[in-house]
Amino acid sequence: MQIHRTTIEGSDLKVAKALREELPELMWLLQMGVVLFWVHDTSPDQRRTRQLVDHAVPLVDRLLRLTRVPVVRGVVDDVVGLVRSLKGA
Repeated sequence: MQIHRTTIEGSDLKVAKALREELPELMWLLQMGVVLFWVHDTSPDQRRTRQLVDHAVPLVDRLLRLTRVPVVRGVVDDVVGLVRSLKGA
């Protein structure tokens, strides 16, 4: 988890404080999803996994930057609330 915290702290990403606090675990969850996809990827040289990562990284970056748009803040609050309820916080 520390690598994700370090990555976020060293980035120019500006998101709501509540989301920033949960972001390392959300990034870890995304990483675990990619690992699961990779484990089951039977394409030559894991081509589909590489394609997933190549497309997911810029998409996640754009989605995170969109969280600063006022219209999206309600959804961000819902995501943070869901994550915290699942963690029991």
